[in-house]
Amino acid sequence: MHQKTPTRAAVMAASAALALGLAACSPAGGAERETNPSAEADWDSLEPMEFRMATFGGEENLHSQPLNALAETMEEVSGGKLTFEIFYGGALVPSTEQGIAISNGITDMGTFFPAYTASEYPADEWASPLAFTPDDSPVVGSLQAIGTTLDWAYQTPEYLEDITSKGITPLLPRIQTSHAYNLLCKDEVTTLADVQGKRIRIGGPTHTAEVEALGGVPVALPNTEVFEGLQRGVIDCTVATLTDIVNVGLAEVAQNFTFVPFSGWSSNVFGVNTDVWEGLPDFVREAFLDDGLSAYLEAFVQAEMAANVEVAQMEELTFLTPSDEIVDVLDGYHEAVLESRRSATGTPLADPDTSLDLYLETSDKWLGLVQDAGYDGAPANWNEYVAAHDGELPDFGPWLELVLNDVVKANHGS
Repeated sequence: MHQKTPTRAAVMAASAALALGLAACSPAGGAERETNPSAEADWDSLEPMEFRMATFGGEENLHSQPLNALAETMEEVSGGKLTFEIFYGGALVPSTEQGIAISNGITDMGTFFPAYTASEYPADEWASPLAFTPDDSPVVGSLQAIGTTLDWAYQTPEYLEDITSKGITPLLPRIQTSHAYNLLCKDEVTTLADVQGKRIRIGGPTHTAEVEALGGVPVALPNTEVFEGLQRGVIDCTVATLTDIVNVGLAEVAQNFTFVPFSGWSSNVFGVNTDVWEGLPDFVREAFLDDGLSAYLEAFVQAEMAANVEVAQMEELTFLTPSDEIVDVLDGYHEAVLESRRSATGTPLADPDTSLDLYLETSDKWLGLVQDAGYDGAPANWNEYVAAHDGELPDFGPWLELVLNDVVKANHGS
């Protein structure tokens, strides 16, 4: 944290003088904030603070938009007392070092990806292969996945210890940011025979194993080289989300998108340097939990799902359904993954079998919560969703209230 004037000691003193524990939190979902004269007085007395965040994406990138929303909201809530310097496009640190930067104080807070330094986060390494578990329906499955991963993380002390031991306070300790990955190819691929021998770009070990199970040839390429790899024929396909097509412009070089049910991505944390977090006055921390995280999560789901809706309507793409044989092979592989999680060794989890049961029970719970909140689980993919709802996204307010009030704030003493 960087203060605009040399008054860190004064802020620390103010923090110590405030009563411990957070006040009751306001409802999520974009509700109008009530004016609190006492809180306004707190902000008036606070010396200005500046926070650093870093992201690998450009300013308009899907992964940057939650950070932008959090920064804008906190600047507004604080009356300009809190400001943020965001380093885009890997200008400060590469994506693989975003967690290290928070831990070392190079940045104050931000998003990072434990899977990029898997040996440092063994509980994350255990959990990441479970990202195939959400419901297939895109909106319901996406909201279920985020609720599940956050809820499970808070209930798993060994997982939290991997993060807190590095001097990072996780405000959102685990977020499944991609509900599912699919397959984008230069040629049509719908059967198991079509996949055989295809050179398929993968981004990590989970997709490597899934591609191999289907008889494809996994090829490791950085995301920045996928476009050229498809253009030059280095690869035939890439494991991708619909949003990858927006982010990298892949529709220019490959137009056949098959809804192969590859695993999603769940290795995503929003954390704050612990010294920074503990040095903040309680009312500032409360504002981050009440307003900042709500803005972050709402911006994430809006940006992600709006991009999916946009791509699902692109006329230059051909959307294909995989054969039952492909689905059956992946289902069989995923059953083996579950068994491997139960019998895992070398993990910090005290009882992997119990941890898996908790994960699956939490997933079932969040599927029910999301469905009970009225979200449509009938569409099997984004094309079906667009057709059923004319491309209109739902109100995410009811879901935000569930996540923030029942999970996040409940676990931060609010």
